[in-house]
Amino acid sequence: MNETEVVNDTPVFYSLRYDHRQGEMVPADYRLGTRDAIRRSGYSVGEWVGNAPHQWLKDGFVDLELSIENPYSHRAMANNPSRPSAPPPSAPPPQPPPSRPPPPDPSLPFKKSEDPPVRR
Repeated sequence: MNETEVVNDTPVFYSLRYDHRQGEMVPADYRLGTRDAIRRSGYSVGEWVGNAPHQWLKDGFVDLELSIENPYSHRAMANNPSRPSAPPPSAPPPQPPPSRPPPPDPSLPFKKSEDPPVRR
């Protein structure tokens, strides 16, 4: 891997603070960052969001300008298991699910709780 390749290699989390009016933890400033950066800022570490490229981090937080300066390469996007992949262009269109058999005729001589007669 060369130095310019951008891959998701750093786990990032929400930063949370306690809101005494609501009585619960709420997003602190809607920034995503590493555990260490969030703790250094005095906030609590929230839910894991995913992984971000280390090239996008500034002081441990995801920076919008750095993400624009270091966009994903096509190869990095293809190798990212958390990103759903599109089917290849030559793939046939998906087939509709098989149809279900029609419901049984209510005029049949047996009840639903009974088994139908077996022909031999």
